[in-house]
Amino acid sequence: MIRQATPRDLMGVYAVVNSSLDDYFAETTIEFFMAQWPEGQFVSADLFGRIDGALCGAILDRGRVTVSLLAVDSGSRGRGVGTALMDGLKRRCFMEGRTTIQLEVRTTNANAIRFYRRNGFEISETLPSFYNDGGSAYRMVCRLSGRPSLLPECEVYGQRTHGDDACDQGRDDRRVVLLDRLHA
Repeated sequence: MIRQATPRDLMGVYAVVNSSLDDYFAETTIEFFMAQWPEGQFVSADLFGRIDGALCGAILDRGRVTVSLLAVDSGSRGRGVGTALMDGLKRRCFMEGRTTIQLEVRTTNANAIRFYRRNGFEISETLPSFYNDGGSAYRMVCRLSGRPSLLPECEVYGQRTHGDDACDQGRDDRRVVLLDRLHA
């Protein structure tokens, strides 16, 4: 189950981030993201409520956000958790009128690069010596030019799938359709 993170999730997010990523992140780092943009923080919880994935987003400028942290427990990888977290962020960006998501990934992390490409990201630049250990990163960007895949009858990232009058109406009408689908 994917949901917006709350302050009660701090220790679970902390645990999954530090057991899944190759850098250490203090609790205060995660608290910062939760305070900076509470609506941009997402967790995945298993049937018992244990957090097995987390995404920390942050607002940049001019309609841009960044994926600051994305971590999925090793036992939950390959089960769609990362994609579901990313979809949650894309829906939030759509709701707020944000048009670009960016992130950084190690140039040596082929699995993550493939995952991000499958989720609509493209490499925009190389960042030499980006990480504390001197490792380089790719900056990857996803432009949200259409509507989230939650609205299959509308334009999905620039491709029309099924005709629907809601697709041709204003942003506020799309928000109503999206909320209707979320609560259905």
